[in-house]
Amino acid sequence: MSTPILELRNVCCTRDGVEVRDVSLCFSAGSSTLVIGDRGAELLHRIASLQERPDAGEVLLEACATHALDEAAFASLRSRAVGLVFSASHLLPGLTAVENVAVPLFKLLSVETAEAAERTHAMLDFVGLQGDSDVDVLTLSRADQQRVALARALVHRPSILALHRAEDALGPEDASNFRDTIQRACAELGVIAIATPSCVGIQYTAHRVVVVEAGAASDPHASVGQ
Repeated sequence: MSTPILELRNVCCTRDGVEVRDVSLCFSAGSSTLVIGDRGAELLHRIASLQERPDAGEVLLEACATHALDEAAFASLRSRAVGLVFSASHLLPGLTAVENVAVPLFKLLSVETAEAAERTHAMLDFVGLQGDSDVDVLTLSRADQQRVALARALVHRPSILALHRAEDALGPEDASNFRDTIQRACAELGVIAIATPSCVGIQYTAHRVVVVEAGAASDPHASVGQ
């Protein structure tokens, strides 16, 4: 088994009556994990993607003990190490697809303009958007807007790609294509994909499923089509 990039050790957390208790999980580079179950699934997803700090236990990312970081250092690590995609694309209106995708490169990494342009166009190609990258994002279809959001989440080369109901507004064919791109990102970019699905009944392929019920998480470590 490869060395885990992300580890949760005996994590406990309670938020608004929702809890996870004594959860330990490991995530390797290039893996995809689907988190399902009750409301605790979303809480666990937020902890694993560094959007929430647990009340107890340890979260380690590339051997960095994130629980030991102050708030500023934790926020900085999350910005650099995590790419987020939600059901709403949260794109910046009035900017082109290229400009939206380039934002993390300037904001987080201070990348030079030429390198930013190269990386941005390469990532738009990766998600399947070549021809419409220089138009206002609001003129794009919903599926293409989600592709732009995915490219923006990946362009700064994060360790973790966190997806929360990212396919809510997509039709079946677009959702399938979107999931295929996620799997390519795992295989070719080595990113850890951690997702909560739009609904449990969809055909979702992942390396494993983690089920959260009544605060406990079960992890069968099996490839699934859920």
